[in-house]
Amino acid sequence: MRSKLLSGALLLAAAATSANAAIIDDFESYGVGTFPSPDWSVPAGDGGSLGSPGGQTIDVQSNGSNISGKHLQFATTYQADTVTRLLPSALSNDGEYIQVAVNIASGRTLASMFLTSGLYAGGTGQAAPQPPAALGVSSEPGATVFTTQHNGVFDGSMQIPGATPAAGTWYYLRAVLRDAGGTPGLLDSYDFQVLDSSMALLTQQTGIAFVGGEGPITGVALRSYEQTGTSNALALFDQLSVGVVPEPGTLSLAAIAAGALVSRRRTR
Repeated sequence: MRSKLLSGALLLAAAATSANAAIIDDFESYGVGTFPSPDWSVPAGDGGSLGSPGGQTIDVQSNGSNISGKHLQFATTYQADTVTRLLPSALSNDGEYIQVAVNIASGRTLASMFLTSGLYAGGTGQAAPQPPAALGVSSEPGATVFTTQHNGVFDGSMQIPGATPAAGTWYYLRAVLRDAGGTPGLLDSYDFQVLDSSMALLTQQTGIAFVGGEGPITGVALRSYEQTGTSNALALFDQLSVGVVPEPGTLSLAAIAAGALVSRRRTR
């Protein structure tokens, strides 16, 4: 009986320390080879219209390496490919997060997630306006890194230390939104967390300032950027989701509750 109580206490603590993610899109509802519309749109300048000559080709695919049953992939010779959508509800509170599973399967490419204050309208070369936040994984010869933006451009100067991504491997890229004390009640920064496919934290960078001001996050864009002179670069995306990181006070209450259960059993 004691072991059962102890197990229950530990489960209670674990439940409080893990945030439940609400899936925005895991691409399971689309047929293989079908672009996921009408929820998603293509920014002007990013490969032209879907299916047009020289434009981007975006497919939902299925194979044995997915996080879930299907994934979104960009299969194109165009340099920059992006899809964008509005979130079901605005993210405006400290500790809320948005994350996506990313896999750089081949080629010299950048797979990234942009957090925006609307539908992303940037074009080729990350034209203005810049997204408030961006995070991704970049594959270059001798330098495959997790990276965030610097002055609105992925230039490699904001590499996230502590973990090195491997091609063909799934990672979760999570942006935990923060209100660091600028205008009260407005988000102004984020923490970039990298998790493996089992949701174990690999590395993180905290306190990354938004570009261009403060405010809620209402949209997201998924982008593959093919490095110059490269062909057949392949970036995969899966399980776009949002959630809330538990506050420290919640974790303390969970630990107290777990300890109380065990203590109560010992005094009987």
